[in-house]
Amino acid sequence: MASQCVSSGYVRMASFLYTKVWRVKEFVGKSERVLLTPDFALRVLEPRDSNYIIGTKYGKVLKNISFNSLATVFVPVLVKEHWWGVCFDIKGKAIRLIDSIFKNPAEKHADNLNDLVNAMDTMFEVNVPGYQTGTMRNWRTEFINIAGNVDNKSCGVIMLSCMKACAPRFVAQYEVHDLVKLRTTLMLDDLLSEYNDVTYAILEAMLPRARTRGGSSGLP
Repeated sequence: MASQCVSSGYVRMASFLYTKVWRVKEFVGKSERVLLTPDFALRVLEPRDSNYIIGTKYGKVLKNISFNSLATVFVPVLVKEHWWGVCFDIKGKAIRLIDSIFKNPAEKHADNLNDLVNAMDTMFEVNVPGYQTGTMRNWRTEFINIAGNVDNKSCGVIMLSCMKACAPRFVAQYEVHDLVKLRTTLMLDDLLSEYNDVTYAILEAMLPRARTRGGSSGLP
């Protein structure tokens, strides 16, 4: 599964790209949407530093953005080669989970989710003016139902695609009709973005390779 999983490098690239596109193109003059790098969750779940140090280091993208000016902070999480996501919906006062494999992600990831919420609470306390410490610990937890054509190898592609789809407005269900098309669309959108500074060769190396009858497609 490791060779077919979206790399943390690709998700890291996406975090910078999507946040930039949301900030300067799609939601100009509106509340901010931010996709954190996967390093935040990695450091939280493999603790070597305090939440304060982690929040200071990985929360720079939120620095001095007022609480009332934030819409959503998306957090990609990689645990044992499985990608899932946590969406901190500031306007909706909810924590929304994305997981294409487990049907009850709140139960499956309960311990990790608790650690991530505590760390995010500290990150907001350190970086976001107007945030009252402990606020998000009282938010309701929901999950976005992933339906349709899914498998156990495309969790990263589905997670990123779902986050992009939910940036304008959250949905209760995200439907996957065609995984090959979803993978191709994700890569091409990222590759052809005017805000992308990464070359095709690097993007392809970051994505998992899928076998086809004609050979390797270079796509997840």
